[in-house]
Amino acid sequence: QMCIRDRYQRRVHGEQAREIFSTTTECMKFYESFFGHKYPFSKYDHIFCPEYNVGAMENPGAVTMNDMFVYKEEVVPDKILRRANVVCHELAHMWFGDLVTMTWWNDLWLNESFADFVSYLALSKIKVEGVPTGSHSWMGFFQRKGWGYTTDQQPTTHPIAGPVNDTEQAETIFDGITYSKGASTLKQLTHLIGEDIFSEALHLYFGRHAWQNATLEDFLGAIQETVSKHVDIKQNPHLDIGFWKNEWLCKAGLNEVRAEWNPVTTNPHASLTLIQSPALPQHPTLRYHKLNVAFIDEGANIYQVQDIVLQNGEKTEISYDGSQRPVAILPNYGDAAFIKVVFDQSSINFFKEKLSLIQDDLTRFMIWRGFWDQLRDIRMSTLEFIAAVLENFGKEDNLTILETVLLYISGAMVHYLSLIHI
Repeated sequence: QMCIRDRYQRRVHGEQAREIFSTTTECMKFYESFFGHKYPFSKYDHIFCPEYNVGAMENPGAVTMNDMFVYKEEVVPDKILRRANVVCHELAHMWFGDLVTMTWWNDLWLNESFADFVSYLALSKIKVEGVPTGSHSWMGFFQRKGWGYTTDQQPTTHPIAGPVNDTEQAETIFDGITYSKGASTLKQLTHLIGEDIFSEALHLYFGRHAWQNATLEDFLGAIQETVSKHVDIKQNPHLDIGFWKNEWLCKAGLNEVRAEWNPVTTNPHASLTLIQSPALPQHPTLRYHKLNVAFIDEGANIYQVQDIVLQNGEKTEISYDGSQRPVAILPNYGDAAFIKVVFDQSSINFFKEKLSLIQDDLTRFMIWRGFWDQLRDIRMSTLEFIAAVLENFGKEDNLTILETVLLYISGAMVHYLSLIHI
């Protein structure tokens, strides 16, 4: 039995080694192209450490990782994808962190948020042996994003960027704003200016600051310089990176968006209004958001997607073809923006009954999150939430979604279910 177990573990470990090497190689190629700079060191090692007190650490050319990432048995694809994300995250730090290092701890959020974002971006572009990637890779990002949404709705929320006076204070700034919201704003920034322009700006940044210290201003300066080569900022104020920094990085608070529309209209030139509001009144800033709006028909098919810029005011109007008879509308389809979606009544009625018919995993995940937000915000009763769960949970087959929805169910039962309902 010991011999069989030994041979089994050697086979499992050998398969894992091949997958880790393959992921590292593919990710390194992607980063070299996307960053415009060759891998900066002469070697690259993964060192798996027993009883390591953190997940991983990006030492130049030699990443130390917790040996919990060496699986002792065959695992589900989601666990392989999570390890691949850690591999890509630490590899990103070879450029953003080691090749170019933040001058001071106040920009530590940028160091971690950048690696967090581009690791998921890399996974959406490369192949990982034995697991689906592409759009599926963003599932973990959205799951982690919930941490930022929750933290940004607490009275203790704070801006992403802020002063750090000493190293002792630096140890206190790791939270859902530093990691989750920070990474989400970089994803939004990339969608705002375009992936190609973001990559071009990184070419400039790494070329200009290689083997030096740099600051947030250096990073955003390279982005503004690159954006200005392609667009007229006066004609596109949402692309003013200085303004973007002030609104997104220097002010706290989450925004909400909901659609006001007429579900029974058949007008081919119908219009709807997207209403933006602050989640917390003490943080009233309304921001530009570049996001997709999806139109969904009776068969749960997403038949049209509009890429729009939500204005930094209360109302943004868009036109659509009402003759197609949409029954539901999903703002922020594809999850490019850091914004809480509030469902209109027609959409929520449809989602409660037919969520399981929607084919795209990330879209279903976003709607499940929307149910949870509606419950927390007293826009949906606990009994309505439980009814939606009973209708759709048994038909769900995505493990990441199931894992998260179980937490929602537990939270609903513990915090929001009155004894009178039992």
